[in-house]
Amino acid sequence: MPSLSMENARRNFAWLLFYALCGVFVSASLTATLDGTPTQYIRYGEALFFSSSILVVFFSVLKKIWIGLLVALPLAILVPIELWSRINLGVPVSPQSMALVLETSAAETVNFFLAYGEKLIPVSSLWIGVYCAALLASYRQGLEWPQKTRLLALTALPLIIFISYANLGMPPWIAKKDSSNPFDGRVAQGWSQQWLDIFPVNIVVAFQQYGIEENKMAGVQAAIASKKVNIKLSQHVEMPELVVIVVGESSSAGRWSLLGYERETNPRLSKESNMVVFGDVIALSTATRSAVPGVLSNRPALRPDGSVDLNPDPSFITAFKEAGYKTYWYSNQAPFGKFDSSIAVHARESAVVRFFNPATFDSSGSFDGVLISPLAEVLKENGKKLVVLHTMGSHFDYKQRYPKEFGIFDESRGGDVSEEMLLNDSYDNSVVYTDYFLAEVIRLVSKSASKAVVAYFSDHGVDLPGGKCKYRDASRFTESAYHVPLIVWFSAEMRNVRGDIWEKLLANKNAPFTTGALSSTLLEISGINVLGRNDSENLLEKQGGREKTRLVGVSGALINFDSAKKRNFCFISAG
Repeated sequence: MPSLSMENARRNFAWLLFYALCGVFVSASLTATLDGTPTQYIRYGEALFFSSSILVVFFSVLKKIWIGLLVALPLAILVPIELWSRINLGVPVSPQSMALVLETSAAETVNFFLAYGEKLIPVSSLWIGVYCAALLASYRQGLEWPQKTRLLALTALPLIIFISYANLGMPPWIAKKDSSNPFDGRVAQGWSQQWLDIFPVNIVVAFQQYGIEENKMAGVQAAIASKKVNIKLSQHVEMPELVVIVVGESSSAGRWSLLGYERETNPRLSKESNMVVFGDVIALSTATRSAVPGVLSNRPALRPDGSVDLNPDPSFITAFKEAGYKTYWYSNQAPFGKFDSSIAVHARESAVVRFFNPATFDSSGSFDGVLISPLAEVLKENGKKLVVLHTMGSHFDYKQRYPKEFGIFDESRGGDVSEEMLLNDSYDNSVVYTDYFLAEVIRLVSKSASKAVVAYFSDHGVDLPGGKCKYRDASRFTESAYHVPLIVWFSAEMRNVRGDIWEKLLANKNAPFTTGALSSTLLEISGINVLGRNDSENLLEKQGGREKTRLVGVSGALINFDSAKKRNFCFISAG
């Protein structure tokens, strides 16, 4: 009898280990499902039901528990990564995560997880150890899925799942591809949309979506690559050894103390002496996807008015490449999607393209500081270099854009604090972090190259509640949402050898421009003439008496910004 009791105890322990593993698998679907939305508990229930159903059907099919655990071992290895992503980034493994893994070397991927998930290795080791122990125990005890529930699991559950999703339409890999717009972002529809957070199906969906987005961008990238850029280098011009361009996000000029804001949001940049801050620059659009491409190329893949060009011209990145610069695009934003693909097709003109954020703008993800160390490594390389750093800047949710130590305005108010105040405080904190980031970039650049240029612009701004325009929430329809900071920094040696350029920049710092003026300016500073390129504006151009027409995209049209501002600065529109 004692031996029989011991055998029962071992068998019960084997079942206990198995059920514990199943609980961890299900928890990978439930973590970060509660997101504060009105339907969060419904979605939580769906995640619980469908993740459990997958396990029940899977083990019912294979019957022998140890065989199921053995087959599922590759997925088991991914469980700690899935949980880490949900806990630390607030999102499941996504198409963006897939791009980070597939488009970087194995060493770079390992370094990423070592830097941002130092606890991942010991936790993973413990998990795999317990998993293997459960597999061995189930084999020795001959555990099998109960015959009584197999029929129910193999018929009823798949039928319920099918009926639940029947009204959602066919999955994208079956449905006809009916869109000619490569930037519509329509890959997660129907079935796949519902499985985006159900582990382990989300892994398959992420891989599938990654492939769809890559294919959608391929045609535009091929069109860009097919066009030759003819350049002519200016004679007797001291070319910079290093050019760094920082693309900001949602940063309004009105919240920069360098441009008159009452709060000290630029404590570090205010100490820089070799820097010109332009005070009257507007964005080409208040949507990132249509604001940034027009700065990169005169004929971008997505124009400021939101129209698509399937045969765009190469950006200034290709011109720098033709001039002998090694080009880099390092981004803390997503590598593709409705809001990112129109930028990514031009970013991929660079010789080296890396995306460092495994999340998207609607979750915490990584801070912009993730770009500092890779930049430092690039600066150690020989030769002329052009580096573009695409940051997350001040994108909403603002409090997710900076480390806790940069929450300097969080404690500045006493008594009751309204939601409006908290929103404004977190936004200003994000600007302070941008100030820190830019100061770090300048510090690294000044130590690595004698002749160097750093430029920064924000894609667009945002008008927060509490200002002159009485919006209850943040708005992108006002003058303030278009008014953005733009700065140009020269190293001391660059300022000495290109004193004429420096004086022109200073002379025009209060002149009216759009962000589209930056690329032509950087090309001229670098002595690169692109034959056949017609630039409508340049930060170096002599300001005459005529009024400049600044065109911006609004609701699918290009309009005169200054005329619209005179009509109603709280609502920029066509009329």
